[in-house]
Amino acid sequence: GINAEYGELNFIDKMNTENRRNIDNQSLIGNLILISEELLKESLNKSELIIQREWLSLLKCIIEIPINKIEIEINFCRIILNLIKNENNKEIIIKQGFLEIIKKLIEKHIQNNLDIQNQNQNQNQNQQIKIMIFNILNGFSFNNSKNQQLIIEMGYLELIKKTMNLKDNCINLERVIIDLIINLSYQNEKNKILIVNQGFLNNLKDITIKHFLNSDIQIIIFKSLMNIITIDQHKQIIFNEGFLINLKDLMNSHLNDYDLQKVICSFLINLITNEQIKQFIINEKFIIIFKKLLDRYYNNNNNNNNNNNNNNNN
Repeated sequence: GINAEYGELNFIDKMNTENRRNIDNQSLIGNLILISEELLKESLNKSELIIQREWLSLLKCIIEIPINKIEIEINFCRIILNLIKNENNKEIIIKQGFLEIIKKLIEKHIQNNLDIQNQNQNQNQNQQIKIMIFNILNGFSFNNSKNQQLIIEMGYLELIKKTMNLKDNCINLERVIIDLIINLSYQNEKNKILIVNQGFLNNLKDITIKHFLNSDIQIIIFKSLMNIITIDQHKQIIFNEGFLINLKDLMNSHLNDYDLQKVICSFLINLITNEQIKQFIINEKFIIIFKKLLDRYYNNNNNNNNNNNNNNNN
């Protein structure tokens, strides 16, 4: 159990060096799963103990043994997610090389998607672990320019791109990836340029079309675009990529979704400093959809006033 962690660690180290390529000991695998489950329990309420007792070394050792057991990998990701809820733990985890381990893990599961022989493996687990990995990266990069830069420099953008290009991505995976694009580019002009130059706008456009009727993911897509168009030349690139072609239809299909309409209108306000885009909006008669929105929300506001229930958002 967890109380014998150092004995287990010495044993694992021995196995790791003497017999790294040929571990088939089922009892060892069972023990490793149990240890990872115990560490997971500890990480829920006592994350500081894992740091204080240097159990991170034990965790690192477990995940680096090539036994290809996804249960251990999932527990590993859950432990890291629990640990990084505490801001103080993030730098310690990074210094101990966990971003390199996480990178190898995502590379492995991208390959699992691409490898025909692995098509029969549990796709739910494969999606689940990728969602957790990108959530870990979100946790590290949120509002942290130093970690944003580190993640970019480690080559994670290429892995994000490869993941977005996979055919079977579920909507929750796409959502956390878009969140990561927002976090990596937040108040970072250099990263915004990298993201645009590496073709991520095309991926975002594909997701917009794929989930045309899902307002939640449309909102975060347009938030990510809002983040990118703070650079003037990106407005023209977004226009050239065709983001405005179906925009009127999108707005028409979500007339009742105030939050989505609000972010799209903010998006358009920022775009119309570009004369070509302004002319496109006029020529394509966006005024019709604007009038529908005004009628809808003006009427809503009047109804609310009549009910003595003012809605300040209107």
